[in-house]
Amino acid sequence: MRRAVIAAALACWPAAHVAAQDAKWVSLYTDRDGETFYGPASVTRTGGRTRLKLRVVAKSDTPWSAIMHAEIDCKAQTMGMLSMAQYGAGPEPVRTRTVPAEQIERQPLFVGEDMAPIYRVACPRGAPLPAFKGPTITVVPPPSRPKPGP
Repeated sequence: MRRAVIAAALACWPAAHVAAQDAKWVSLYTDRDGETFYGPASVTRTGGRTRLKLRVVAKSDTPWSAIMHAEIDCKAQTMGMLSMAQYGAGPEPVRTRTVPAEQIERQPLFVGEDMAPIYRVACPRGAPLPAFKGPTITVVPPPSRPKPGP
């Protein structure tokens, strides 16, 4: 479910990839869309909320990645994106977005989904995540695109 949120946020931007970064990134999970990392040095905790940077590296013919600054509410078990930067071949972002505080959408987190590892890093003493209760969600892969001919 969160993969769709991240993918939708990134889909509107052209493909690119992050240039070499000085930060240390630790892998959280890999799925069919790519790999997600977090920056241990970026983790800050204030009360029941934790902020950290996430790096998403997509698997695609044209590599690209993005760095997001996210906030996890450990008590409410929600996550919101504060800002995002997409990188091209150089060290400077090619696009950025900062979400105004009143427009941050906080999405609930559930056990078993790909965002659960982010919650565990942000809230190591947090209560177990609840199971998703609702209709079954079926993920349908996008249709294959033909490769351009010579």
